[in-house]
Amino acid sequence: MRDLVCRSTLIIMISLCLLICDGCGGGDDVNLDEGWQWPATEGVIGPEGGTIEVTDPNSQLRGVKIEIPAGALAQQTKIVIQDKWFASSLPSGITSSYPIVEFSPKMTFSKNIQIRFPVQSIPTGDDGRILGAFFWNSSTDRWTVISPKRVKDSEMIITTTNFGVWRWGIVSLTELEVQTLTDWMDNLFGGGWAELRQRVIDQLLGPWQAVIDDPLNLKKCAVQDDIIRQLVPMRDFALQGVNNFLASENTLSKCRICNDSGICADSVCDANKLISGQPLFWAREEVNILFTKALMDAAGDLLMDGVGDLLAVYVGAGMYKEAIGEFNCDWRCVLLNGDLEFYFDVLLGNACQFSIFAIEVYRSVEGCTP
Repeated sequence: MRDLVCRSTLIIMISLCLLICDGCGGGDDVNLDEGWQWPATEGVIGPEGGTIEVTDPNSQLRGVKIEIPAGALAQQTKIVIQDKWFASSLPSGITSSYPIVEFSPKMTFSKNIQIRFPVQSIPTGDDGRILGAFFWNSSTDRWTVISPKRVKDSEMIITTTNFGVWRWGIVSLTELEVQTLTDWMDNLFGGGWAELRQRVIDQLLGPWQAVIDDPLNLKKCAVQDDIIRQLVPMRDFALQGVNNFLASENTLSKCRICNDSGICADSVCDANKLISGQPLFWAREEVNILFTKALMDAAGDLLMDGVGDLLAVYVGAGMYKEAIGEFNCDWRCVLLNGDLEFYFDVLLGNACQFSIFAIEVYRSVEGCTP
């Protein structure tokens, strides 16, 4: 009870300090990004590796666990897990009902470490909402999304090389700002996402140019037919590229599917499913993107934004059991083992298929004119 009273009193004092700019030593003394800190969980870990977990039942961070492998640290290091009061606001498309945590010292490990975050519920991914962790990148002054390596029971597991300020919560894939999506994909694929996305858009500009010049052209049967005529061979070319990658040595054996009993089998990825036969929950998201972006009013915007939205859905939701179950393929693992040409083929193929799908739906609803 005494702790509760002390904490409440401190909250009131801080609030007053923030409201009175000349009080409590001046407004410059309060740094929201530095935060207000509570008692920490800490331990010393050396080159041999080790684990630190918050087990205090009264801590907001109970269940947060760090696993540092051998070789990630060069010397004995004091590791601290501590909650923070304040951090920079999360961007659009990212929400969190969980506390802010700081892992210190702020550093970059020489090998990936594993962090486990406790979660109260796990979204299915079929509505474009997935779990994610968010790392404050002080070099860009932005939050970077980190995709889970695994989601199970009541926890989310990620791998990273970064300590610092973290949050975790929900990523609404189709509500992300372009910069947030770009940072996320750059982090996931090792850079080059913006250039890759632009390459795909450049390929699609040709077929869609007549509609971009004048959206009313989409009403014409001849324009609809011409767009589809150009998109089909582009999609098939991309499909062949994906097939070539999947046929390469050891591609699928690196991405074995393991059940909760520890029984594993090689992935069996079908390129046709990856491009032209997306799982049901991805197809639903395509429909949502199509109708929320008003194809007739902004064909160019649909092209520019839809490309990013869709791959975020494909990549972000690919880690969930629904994708693995429908594909018999660990989609996210295959992506992570790909190169930029493979990513280009996957994205171009899906963008072409989505465009064809959009035209067919539009025609079924609006028809066309000679």
